[in-house]
Amino acid sequence: MKISIFSVLICLLFSAASWADFDSAMSNYERKDYYAAANEFKKLSAENDSDAQYMLGYLYATGKGVLKDYVEAHKWFNLAASHGNNDAVKARAGVEKHMSGEQISLAQKQARNWTPGRHKTPALAMDELEPVTVPVLEKELRDKESIRLVQRKLAQLGYRPGPADGAMGNKTRQAIRQYQQDKQLPVNSKVTRSLLDSLYPDGLQQGTVQVRSEQQGGLLFPEIWEQTGKHSGGAKNNEQLREDLTALLEKGRQRRAAQSWFLNDLSKLINENQTDWSVILLNDDFQDGNFTASPKWSVLSGHFEVKNMGLYSQAITQVSQPDKPSQENQDFSTAILGAILEHATRRDKKSKTTNKTDEIAKIVTHQVIPASFALKAKLTIQAKKGRVEFGPYAGDTQQQGYQLLILPEQDQIELLRINSRGSSVIDSKRKTVSLNQAHVFEWLRDESGMMTLAMDGEQLFQVKDRRYMKNFSGFMLKNLSGSMILHEITIVGKE
Repeated sequence: MKISIFSVLICLLFSAASWADFDSAMSNYERKDYYAAANEFKKLSAENDSDAQYMLGYLYATGKGVLKDYVEAHKWFNLAASHGNNDAVKARAGVEKHMSGEQISLAQKQARNWTPGRHKTPALAMDELEPVTVPVLEKELRDKESIRLVQRKLAQLGYRPGPADGAMGNKTRQAIRQYQQDKQLPVNSKVTRSLLDSLYPDGLQQGTVQVRSEQQGGLLFPEIWEQTGKHSGGAKNNEQLREDLTALLEKGRQRRAAQSWFLNDLSKLINENQTDWSVILLNDDFQDGNFTASPKWSVLSGHFEVKNMGLYSQAITQVSQPDKPSQENQDFSTAILGAILEHATRRDKKSKTTNKTDEIAKIVTHQVIPASFALKAKLTIQAKKGRVEFGPYAGDTQQQGYQLLILPEQDQIELLRINSRGSSVIDSKRKTVSLNQAHVFEWLRDESGMMTLAMDGEQLFQVKDRRYMKNFSGFMLKNLSGSMILHEITIVGKE
């Protein structure tokens, strides 16, 4: 009887020690010390700890702290599943998608032949510290544009690389490293061509970084515009859902109701989706056939009308010829000397120029727009000559604010700062705008004055300007000697 009680006490003490070791392993995992976590999970897995076996399978499947090995991952998931771990069953099915029939058979055989025992060999060889070695020829990209693109995308994915300032810091390198590990890429914590290919699979062209996502409908900020199509209560419902999920997450941590990796992933998902661009300030697709109400537009000059699936404008350059004297008023002697003066007249004609008057079609809609806003405009330009400008203006005279200037003939797009003395170029880019094709322009400005502009999902500019940090008065569209259609305009702000 004493032996029996003693055995029970030993078992209880051993179980408590194992749980403490599992907590230690999970703490290392949460600190992203995957080397130490794998070491402890291997020891516990050898003692037939099903939770540790599941986590070890996960490490092998993702290449965190160990060399990625689907056969080993399948084996440990199989062993964990034999203890009734349903998550392991799902994970095992997941890795099978990346395995051949021979690999699956080998993993099953290893699981059948496995027996519990003490983990005697070192948890990891030193060459397993990095999941994958980096190709020697992989060149680090150090230009600010490439770094900004990586920072921008990693921030959208929830990796917290710090501000998108184009500077490599510790936060950016840590975020890159974590992303590379999660995506089973070569781990080097550097901005490389392969990293950009992974972040923007459809967007790299020779010599320059071009960002385009057909899967997102040619949008750089799809998560913002998804909210505009929902009913007015959608934002509140989403906020309530986030609050409920956050409360559930905290409860799960307090009661240890789920494994730490799951709770961490849930936390990242909640933070990743905290986009609160839920206040629709302006939304017009001109499907009602007019622009005089809901919202009301005011034509300041030129001509606008609703046709061709949008707000149409054609501003034609007016050409006036110099006045010619009438035949009756010509001096008779001058007519006689016409032949003599013919050469001089031809020379004079070369020096004479016709007078051109550029017509400006300008339309505005008065709507308070905060300094931090998100704007989307769908626009078709129909003429090579001319220029189109649009953007938020401040004050009552439309002589202050920002404008995006499109110059089709010069294949140029510029971001302008407008004031009463004129305009100045903040940034510019060589860019061809195809004629008679609808293009989607996005314009995001945050609380710091950082502006990100894109066309068809391709980032054009990312630049900070704090000249105007108060509310804007409205939105202005200008067409100078060209032909264009504004199909849709949406501007949103934050609650």
